[in-house]
Amino acid sequence: DDAPPCDDEVRVGAAAVGATAGLLLTGNVFLSAAAGGAAAYATTREGKVGTYSRAAGVKAVAAYRKAFAYCRRHNVPQRAREAADRFQIKERVQVAVREVTEKASALAACVQGRGGDSAPFRARDAPSSNGRAAAPAPGAAPSAPTSSVHPDTARPVVRGVPVDTMPEDKA
Repeated sequence: DDAPPCDDEVRVGAAAVGATAGLLLTGNVFLSAAAGGAAAYATTREGKVGTYSRAAGVKAVAAYRKAFAYCRRHNVPQRAREAADRFQIKERVQVAVREVTEKASALAACVQGRGGDSAPFRARDAPSSNGRAAAPAPGAAPSAPTSSVHPDTARPVVRGVPVDTMPEDKA
């Protein structure tokens, strides 16, 4: 379609260019949205800023139309679906999600002291609302390190670390 873009298409194209530039330059989604809105608004103004915004919008519409025509001509959506089916992308993603979920559950159980070789999770080790370990109560004596014996290897462990792998104190 070689028809010139209408004003709305130019405005949307300029907004897309502005939002993309805003995201690339700032990395902030909100500033990106503001940049897109500013670019769209600028297309309604006279002067250099309006001229450049409209030119960017026209180029964006032309790029979109070319990409759309290419996808239609080469049947890209259907080919992408066939490739996903051929390489079993959906199944691989499901397996990966299941593995990550299982590992996260095992880690949570380990942190809560229900499994693994970790020392029991204590409230004083819990992160506070800012994500750091909670500070001990004022005047409280520091607690001794938690030590135990690993159930499988019968090796002594301190806070979940085998003693023979801990660094030696150089005094």
